[in-house]
Amino acid sequence: MVGELKLLVPLEGLVDLDAERARLDKEIARVSAEKEKSQTKLSKFTDKVPAAVVEQERVRLVDWETQLAGLQEQRAKL
Repeated sequence: MVGELKLLVPLEGLVDLDAERARLDKEIARVSAEKEKSQTKLSKFTDKVPAAVVEQERVRLVDWETQLAGLQEQRAKL
């Protein structure tokens, strides 16, 4: 996907779907773990933590959530 242009390339027969599912499952597990780490950090932050640090972790959490949703969508399409 480039900007608003979506390019679809037929890969039927060229991609090992089982291997791709396994790869996506591994990546989903990794991103889920990172998301949980961010959530845990945010829940443990106190008032003494600088606002910039809290905001940075919130941005990371949103990034992990976005990545996870994209990976899950890809996995569902297989």
